[in-house]
Parts: sequence; C-alpha cells; structure tokens
Amino acid sequence: FFFLFFRSSRFIIMWYISAVFYGLKYMPECKVKAIKHNWEKIAVSVCAVLLLIPIGYGVKKTVDTAKLSGLISTAMSDQAISAIKEDGPKRIFNDYNVGETLIYNDIPVFFDARADLFAQQNIMADGVSLMFLEQANPEKKTGYVDVNELIDDYKIDSIVILKARPLYSFIISHPEKYQLVFEDSEIAYFRVKGEI
Repeated sequence: FFFLFFRSSRFIIMWYISAVFYGLKYMPECKVKAIKHNWEKIAVSVCAVLLLIPIGYGVKKTVDTAKLSGLISTAMSDQAISAIKEDGPKRIFNDYNVGETLIYNDIPVFFDARADLFAQQNIMADGVSLMFLEQANPEKKTGYVDVNELIDDYKIDSIVILKARPLYSFIISHPEKYQLVFEDSEIAYFRVKGEI
C-alpha cells in the first residue's frame, strides 16, 4: 500500500486505512513511567484534555451534520441521471467529480478520479483546462483555453458540469452553441448544438 501511495495519489486513503491495522505491529514497546510529581500529573492532564477537545468537537459536528441530513449521499440527483440517459449522449464531457456516479449508472465518461488512466494522452490536463477555463496542459504554451476547439477536438456532443465551475458560466452565456437540457441546484446538462 505504501508503494501504491507513491504510484498514485488515489491510494493515499487506502494506505492510511491499512496502516491502522499494520502500524500497531511495528510500534516500539512502550514503558510506562510512574507519575511521581505534581507537575507531571498536570502535564498529563493538560495533554489528555487537549486531545479530547478536537475529538469531542468532531463527534459533535458529525452528529449535527447527520441530524440536519447534510451528509452527501449522491453526487448527482436521480433526475439528472434520468435526463442524461433519456438524451442518450454519444460523447459526453463530464465534471471530474461526477465521473464515478456516471459510471455507476452505465453512462460512459470523459474522465473520472482514476487520474493515472487519463494522464498519458493529456485527457486529464485537457479536461481540467476545460472545467476551469485555465490551461493545464503542459504541451500548450498559452494560458488561454479555447472551449469550442477542445469540444470539437474530442467530438463532444454533451456536457454535464457542476454549476460552480467556470465552464458552466461560459456555456450558459452561449445559448447559440449549447442547449440546456437539465438543471438543478448543483448540476447542469447541456447538448452541444450542430454537427460534431
């Protein structure tokens, strides 16, 4: 897992999870020292309180979030998925954060969190460039991103994007090129007009 951690950033969490189980095996033997002085008792008490404060705060925030139904259960609404499936795109450009949800619902993706799969042919860099309207592809010298050129190059016929992304603002301001098919509070789904 440690090797995988260096191979790809997506394994970082797996390494932390596995380290919990294997790490204790490699812990050095701890010798408990008897507390003899009052200042040692005070120091241990202060350390214990300092450790318990963030733990208690974390538990309280978790309980509050669960009570307010603020936990994220899905990345996209069922209505958004239904709208995409009904439209039947052939070559979709998706927001990086919804790739897994689309795959789970049998919708082919442009890219997703398996970053190492998309890095070799600059798909990842072009996708990030498109989402943020900032050049992320090291092969391209300018900071300028030509949205229409990238969409044409990849033969994209539809776009599903989080509304917080700069790409959403660009697309919504060009109704002559992009048709809004579905929108909710988080996601927008567009069809690219014209022949691709």
